[in-house]
Amino acid sequence: MSHATIDGSPLFVIKDATLMPMPIAASAWGADVLHGGPVAALVARAAEQALPPRDLTEQIFFASRLTIDLFRAVPRSPLTTDVELIRQGRRVIVARVSVLADGLEVTRGQVLFLRRTEGPSTKPIPAPTDPNGLKTEYGLDRGAPREWLTSANNPSSTTFTGGYHHLVKSRWPTIPGHELGNSVWVDVQYPIVENEVPTPFQRLASVSDFGNALANYAADWSELDQQMDTSYINTDINVHLLRPPKGRWLGLVADRSTLTEGVGLVEVSHFDRLGHYGHSSQARLANTQ
Repeated sequence: MSHATIDGSPLFVIKDATLMPMPIAASAWGADVLHGGPVAALVARAAEQALPPRDLTEQIFFASRLTIDLFRAVPRSPLTTDVELIRQGRRVIVARVSVLADGLEVTRGQVLFLRRTEGPSTKPIPAPTDPNGLKTEYGLDRGAPREWLTSANNPSSTTFTGGYHHLVKSRWPTIPGHELGNSVWVDVQYPIVENEVPTPFQRLASVSDFGNALANYAADWSELDQQMDTSYINTDINVHLLRPPKGRWLGLVADRSTLTEGVGLVEVSHFDRLGHYGHSSQARLANTQ
């Protein structure tokens, strides 16, 4: 299936001072609800734009932590962001970001920026695999039937795309359909906002919600038939960064996924071609009611 028609399509367009989500930003939960990745990218973008221009352009500060509470479903409707710098020191800046739909806060995030300094460095942890030469597949659900993703050929369509995480480019170290693996390389081929080049931090944020999709591959299920019996709501995103990622292909390894009485924890390591650059965790809730 060719995806050339959607390469370069933005996740959001600016319309009447709001950010209008495009169909490709939709969640797997439905066409009118946004995936957490595009929402996280909006938080990252708003926090960076609140920095003093010199700090951002000269990369004096970098984003060391991203925390997002996904306490409401974010509708695919015009959105705005509101930013407050709650700490603006010589070495530490903290930005609080609200994402609003029709004036209602639907997501809240916080970004910690740290000033770069001279200091010791440990040896980088190498990436477990390299995306070069790996078989390319679209999407993070390797079991998704192709007919389910048919509408992805037309990004301007109002029909359901099957969800943003099914539309990004992906490369799996293991052969899809043969061996389930807990690691994947992804390339978000879409601009975050129309006519803007996404920063490395925005690109990382746009994939930070993929831990929930990878979680089943990393879980040690007590019974195999439990794996797909229940879907899971991802309620938050927590990312710590050593440095900004480099390059378009970003690697994710679901280190572990544990679940007790419907409440779960997903832990993911993040890599680029240079090696390990960050770690994320997410709380997940069994969607049984």
